[in-house]
Amino acid sequence: KQQLVVNDFTMETLIDIHQHNSKLLLSIDELAAWVRSMDQYRAGNGRDCENWLSIYNGGKIQVNRKTDGYRVYLPQTCISVCGTIQPAVAQETIFTERFLGNGFAARILSAYPPAEIVSWSDSEVPQQVDDAMIQLGQQLYGLAGEPHGSSTRPMLLPLDAAALVLFKQWMHDAAEHVADMPRDLQNGWLKLRPV
Repeated sequence: KQQLVVNDFTMETLIDIHQHNSKLLLSIDELAAWVRSMDQYRAGNGRDCENWLSIYNGGKIQVNRKTDGYRVYLPQTCISVCGTIQPAVAQETIFTERFLGNGFAARILSAYPPAEIVSWSDSEVPQQVDDAMIQLGQQLYGLAGEPHGSSTRPMLLPLDAAALVLFKQWMHDAAEHVADMPRDLQNGWLKLRPV
């Protein structure tokens, strides 16, 4: 059954869905629930976090269940995660000693816009912007993988010349800042490297 968005799952059901769908989006209203659910059915002794570390790079994943002999192996993965979390809750759940130490927190690209009081507005997003976003999403989802050995891998989309200049400048500026950052922040910045 074709499915793109998942929001309620165990690792086994997610992999089961993924084996029939080459690309998935894990959409979670509260990211804290996702993090707290890791290994909850295994008294904290499972491999959920390690699996997510592998998924980050599109790596392989496998599930072998003892109870019923269920086995699934995926040689590559393509799962994106998006959601929201309050800053204080993120400190308690994601940016912990465990997740800072194993690199999980460094794989989270977080944004913390300034808080502001929102007043009523009759302004709406123009329909052409909505349509353009939908079209872009469909184009990206429709990209097929490129041949790689006996299977495929995600297609690499090169930057045009102007974008490459900007990206190189950004990388240079970022490198200057990393040296003075605390170790935990350095790990996150180092994940923002070019392919």
